[in-house]
Formats: sequence, C-alpha cells, structure tokens
Amino acid sequence: MLQLGHLDRDHDLVWHAGVSDWTPATQIPGLLPAASVAMLHTPIGLSAPETPGGTAADSALPRVARCRWGLMAGLGVGALIPGLPGLGLILFSVFEANSGPSGDHTRVMVAAMGGTLLLLLALGLLVAAVVQFSIALYRAWFVLQPFGVRTTPGLAVGLCFVPVVAQIWCFVALWGWSQDYNRAMNAHEDSYPGAPRVTPGLFLSFCVVQAVALPFQLFLSTSEEALPILGLLVLSILVLVVMASFQLCAAVNYFAALHATTEEA
Repeated sequence: MLQLGHLDRDHDLVWHAGVSDWTPATQIPGLLPAASVAMLHTPIGLSAPETPGGTAADSALPRVARCRWGLMAGLGVGALIPGLPGLGLILFSVFEANSGPSGDHTRVMVAAMGGTLLLLLALGLLVAAVVQFSIALYRAWFVLQPFGVRTTPGLAVGLCFVPVVAQIWCFVALWGWSQDYNRAMNAHEDSYPGAPRVTPGLFLSFCVVQAVALPFQLFLSTSEEALPILGLLVLSILVLVVMASFQLCAAVNYFAALHATTEEA
C-alpha cells in the first residue's frame, strides 16, 4: 500500500499488538522508514522528493524490463515462411489423394510429410511469438498498476488463454489497456513528459476482427466461397496485432528507459 501511494499520513490509521488504539502510521516510531514517510504525500506517478542521502526515493516508478518488439515481429513473420509452403503441400497431398487411383502415392506421402514438418516448424515459431506478446502484455499492465487500473497483469494475460472467454476478454486486456494507459498518461502528463500515446481504435479493431473470425471459421467457412473471406480476416488479424504490439512495446519501453535514467541520476 505504501509503494502504491495508498497511505495518507493524516487520515489512515494502523494498529498492531501492544497499541491501545488505532494510531496514525507516522506516529508509531520505527514503523515507516524515513524515505517511506516522505513518500506518503507523493501523488501516484510523481517522482518522490529526495531523501537526505541525495537520491530520489523512486520506488513509486514501475520497474520493468524492455520488450523486444523486433524479436516478437520476427518470430510471427518467420512463422509464415515455413507455414505457407507447408499448408500448400498439405492441400496438394489432400487433392492428390482424392483424385483416385491414378494419383502418385509416393508423391502424396512425401508432400504430406514435408507439409507436416513445415507446419510444425511454423507452429513452434508462432508459439514463441505468442509467448513474447504475452510477456509484453503482462509488462504493459504491470506499469499501470500504480494508477488504479481495471485488472492485474496476471489476470489480463491468463484469461486470454481460456477458450471462448478469450474472445470477450480481449476487449478488456487490449482495448481496456489502451484506454487506461492513455487516461493515466494524460492525467500525469507533467510527471511523464514524452510518454507515447496509443491508438485505442487500433486495439478495438483487433478485438472485433478476432471475435468475428472464430465463429466465422467454425460455422461459415465450410464453403469454398468463404475461404477468401476467412483468409482476409486472418491477414487482418496479423497486420493489426503487429501494429498493436508495436505500440504496446513502445509504452513499456518508455517506462523501462525512464527508470534506467532515474537510476543513473
């Protein structure tokens, strides 16, 4: 509570064994370090005053590591390199197998095995990209915790892996984050000069497209006419997630650089 700025020296009372009544925290000797007492009146998101030792009591600043957007995007795009040929080989083998006895069974088997191996490689790269994105999302919510946002980092990421729930939770985890982040930065603009702003409409677009893509794939994509639409939805998701993850990482990296600068000072 102290680090989040939730204690008020004039109004918040504490109690422990040996104390007869509820007492202001600052009136109990030894309960609060000197730096912590100085922070009690520091608004959330503002740099604390300097301690007698001459260093800023900056524990209110979120400590977070940088996000590697280049690695994330590289893994995602890299998954397409083996994935598309692998999918083509699988479709080719299925077409050849259904063409009747005249088909070359050896060629069908080789195409199926090659396509499967390529798809497995693509799946591995895609999983690595999802892990990187999940780490970035966790850190993005983590830096907002001192501002009293709508959810926790663990919950934001965890529910994204729950089937069906994830389609709806995406609106909280991503679109909600963009709204909370911009609101926090606007409210503390003097404390965080130069903080990048994100585009909530971009995050909302991703949430809407991914929510539409799943039921479309399950119920409407059985006909050949629907395949181009499904392909367009998947391509839209890829483009939107790359753009959204860039803004997500830029916000996290701002806080990482800010804290590194504070430590150097």
